[in-house]
Amino acid sequence: MSKFVVIAARMFPHAELSPVRLGADIERARAFIQGLQRWQLLDCYAIGGSDADRPRAVLVMRASSQVRAASLAGAWSTLSGLEVTVWPLVTPAGVRVA
Repeated sequence: MSKFVVIAARMFPHAELSPVRLGADIERARAFIQGLQRWQLLDCYAIGGSDADRPRAVLVMRASSQVRAASLAGAWSTLSGLEVTVWPLVTPAGVRVA
């Protein structure tokens, strides 16, 4: 297993969301994060503010490959409505972090 950084941001300009839709999005994203924790795939995370031009969340997660990390991140994007980018974690020597 390797570690990957998932950076999530809301696309700008973003559409207005109803409180019901926003609440449902937050609940689905929370359940997804809990699933990652349950399977010990989530090492840590950080939550940012709501500024349009800044990341909203950063996850450090484990996956068997870049493809699997992108698949998990894509599922989170679909649930949360955030646009995601996945990067592998590497040491200064260029070795992927396991």
